[in-house]
Parts: sequence; structure tokens; C-alpha cells
Amino acid sequence: MKIRTMTQHGLGIMVCLLAIGLMHDPAGAASFTWNGGSLTSDDWSDGDNWAGGIAPDNDGTADIHFAGSTRLSPNVDAAWSVRSITFDSGAAAFSIGGSTISLPVNLITNSSTSTQSLANDVDFTGGFRSLSASSGDVTLTGQWTIASGSTIFARGGHDVTFDGLVTGGGSVNRTDPGTTFLNNNANDFAGSISTAHGVVELGSIANAGVASAIGAGSTISLGQGIWGPSDTGRLRYTGATASTDRTVVMVSNGTTQAVEPSQTLGFSGRPTIEVTNASTTLTFDGDFNYAGSSTLGMWRFFGAGNGVINGDITTTGARIQKSGAGTWTLNGAANNTAITEVLNGTLLVNNTLASSDVLVSSGATLGGNGTPAGNVNIAAGGFLAPGESIGTLNVQQDATIDGTLLIEVDPTGAGSVDLLDVDGVLDISAATVDFDLLAPLDDDAYIFATYGSLTGGSFATVLNKPDGYGIFYNYQDTNQIALVAVPEPASLMVMVLGAAGLVRRRR
Repeated sequence: MKIRTMTQHGLGIMVCLLAIGLMHDPAGAASFTWNGGSLTSDDWSDGDNWAGGIAPDNDGTADIHFAGSTRLSPNVDAAWSVRSITFDSGAAAFSIGGSTISLPVNLITNSSTSTQSLANDVDFTGGFRSLSASSGDVTLTGQWTIASGSTIFARGGHDVTFDGLVTGGGSVNRTDPGTTFLNNNANDFAGSISTAHGVVELGSIANAGVASAIGAGSTISLGQGIWGPSDTGRLRYTGATASTDRTVVMVSNGTTQAVEPSQTLGFSGRPTIEVTNASTTLTFDGDFNYAGSSTLGMWRFFGAGNGVINGDITTTGARIQKSGAGTWTLNGAANNTAITEVLNGTLLVNNTLASSDVLVSSGATLGGNGTPAGNVNIAAGGFLAPGESIGTLNVQQDATIDGTLLIEVDPTGAGSVDLLDVDGVLDISAATVDFDLLAPLDDDAYIFATYGSLTGGSFATVLNKPDGYGIFYNYQDTNQIALVAVPEPASLMVMVLGAAGLVRRRR
């Protein structure tokens, strides 16, 4: 019985190893190490450049190793098919060029601390395989063709740079600390782009099916649910204002994961979208969804630049966190029921936001024309700015303002003003209200807040209140706060005297 159990266990391990390519049949495979020993050439076909005096087989079975510091510009002088390429520990910086290299099984590993460069075109048909910058960077300037069903899995703690065209039906994936740079704006690989951990950086993006640095696929996948709660997947955009209709998916799970020995998080998968340039706006017209059975997690929107999400955020258990100086605008419905945090910059909500609480930190701003379903809490130093220009923000529960309520007033024509509409308790006991007047006021009243009930008899501080107006906290005996025109003292005396004269005449 025990023997049968061990056999089943061993079979399971074999299946797993086969699945990740660690038990590829080595029959016929052989290692060839470059020593640059030829006196006449840098050619691969010159046996004197290889330890043992024999050039590597050209049939997809050779494991190629580069070591030492001699003849650092190997020339692939004919199309060559090899099993793998490894830069050994201690290898100097090689720059390989020449004809096309085919990799039908494995990819490239850099175990040296030197940056290694390949200018060759590369055809990869090996399935799901690692391109590992484990000890130093890798720079690729030739065209990479990824077969359908194959994925380049860039990993290791260092950077992988694709300067050449990336094409074919396959996919590109990133994991481990470090960055994958996709620098060719004509990339048209049809598979997905994903980053489980680390960064994928690009300077152009377009709709699905259209070539751009991110390729032509239909899905952007961020995060992972199998390791670590740290920055699990960052898409960094460095280009000009652009938009895409691709679907963005979060990979996460509901496992509590350790952050420090004494801390845990009740969620995992924290994908980040970063827009680096302050003058750039990156617009997503597709939805933000969970991948498969993913749960919980956190969307993180970051950077000096701006973002717009026109699609819906359907990840019901996920948090939203806005950081960085830029402005992110949620035009689609956000169905996430966990908290939303605005740590820096501005978050504009122009649709429903299902979060249980919206927490706005010092220096950050919440605005928009939408409907937060939960409580809104503005910390001291934070800002609440209803509308996007003039508009209405409807808080369906309570709003506590320890920071500043920003109210814009436009008296043009019939006149208009921002409105904070709070269905529950509005707490202004520690709040500042600051008015932004677009022109001199000419209406009798401007209602700028409504409430279910009011805590605090008045704003703690009032800034830029227009002359001739006062703030009424129960305007017209209703739950409304309004700027109301107040007669000047001289005008008020005339009104009183006129009323007195009218009384005498009536007598």
C-alpha cells in the first residue's frame, strides 16, 4: 500500500516537472562552451571558438554557454537551432549578432553580472519558457517571433529589454523584481501581455488588434495569486496621451499573506498601473475584471500622469488605491465593495462607486459627478470637490470632512454651483469651506450642500466667501446649506424706515 502511494506521488512530481519543462528529454542534448579560441574569426561555425574544438550541433539539441572574456562578439554565421543559451557566472559582456537563432525548447539565462546583448532575429517555439536575467540585464535588438501557444516568461531580478520587433501569435509575461522594456512601437504579437511581478514598461498603446509597444492582443493581465502581496505586477506607461479598448484583468486570491513577520494582509494580488508623464492621459475603454477564480486584491493607480477608466470595474472584492500626483477618473461603474483610498492626487468618481468607505488622505482630492455608496471621510489636509467643474457628488451614506470642501460658483446666466448631496450625516464640525468664484455673484442664493442630518453648527473655517453673502445652514427651513445674499446695513435701514413710514400712514 505504501509503495503504491509513493508511486502515485512520484508520478505526480513527474507530471509537474514535465509541465514546466524541467524534465525535457535530454537525449541527444550536449553542452558547448564558447572560449573564443580561434585565431581568425568570431564565427560560430569555427570549432576553434568552442571548448573541445567542435562547433555546436545545428539541430535544436545544443546547450550553448558563454564564459570568459575572449572574442566578445560571436557571429552566428548561418541560421542556427539550439536548445538554450546561457551566459555563465563571471562571463564578460557579450554582443552576439549574425543570422537567425531558433530556440525550439528553452530560452536565455544570464548568470553573469554583465549586460548581455543579442542582435539576432530569434524564432521561439518552445511553449512556456523563462528568459532569465537572474544576475545581469539582457538586451535584445533583433526581431523576436513567438509562435502561437508559446510565452516568453521574462524573469530574474534584472531587466530584459526588447528593442527589436516582437511578433507572432504568442505572449509576453513578466515576473520577479526587475523590468521588461517593450520599446518597439510596431510590436504586433497577438497573445496577451501580463506581469505577475515586477514591471512591464512601454511607450505606446492602442486598441486590440492594432500594433503598438504592448503588442496587438486583447488582454492585459496584472498580478498573481500564488506568491507575495508586494507589488505584484506593474504596467508602466511612459508615452503620449492614448487610449485602448483592451480588457484589464487582475490575478489574485483570498489568501491571507505575510507582509512582515508580525503583519498580514487579508488579500493578495495588487496590480499597479502607472502613468509617468504629468501631461499624459491614458484612457481604458475596456472593463477591469477578475481572472478566473480570483478574489479580493487591490487596484493601484499611480504616477504623475492621468488615467481614465470608461469601462466597468467588476472586481467586487477588490480595493482601489489612488496615489501619485495625477488625476484618475472613473466614468464606468465601480462595483468593488472594499474600501477606496485616495492617498495622493485626485480621484474623480463620475458613476457609481460601491466601496464601503472612501478614505481621502491629507493633500489628496475626491471629486466628480458620481455616487459613492458608502461613507466618505476627508482627513485634515484633504479635499472634497463635488463635480468636475460645476457638478454634484451624491454620498449615499455619511460624509465627514476634517479637511476642505471646495465649492465652485458660476453666476453666469441663471447661475450654478457645486453641490455636495449627502443622504446620511454630514459632519462639518472640523471642516473648512473654500469658495471659487468664477465671476461676481448676482443671484439671491446658491445651495451648495444638502444633508440627511448635520453635525456641527457651522464650518470651522470659511475662505473666500463673497462680499454681501452669508452662509445659511438650514436654508428655507430645509436640510440645505446655501450662500445667501445679505442686505447691506444702509439698505437694511432704508427698508426698516420704509416699513415704519408705511405703518404710520396706515394709522
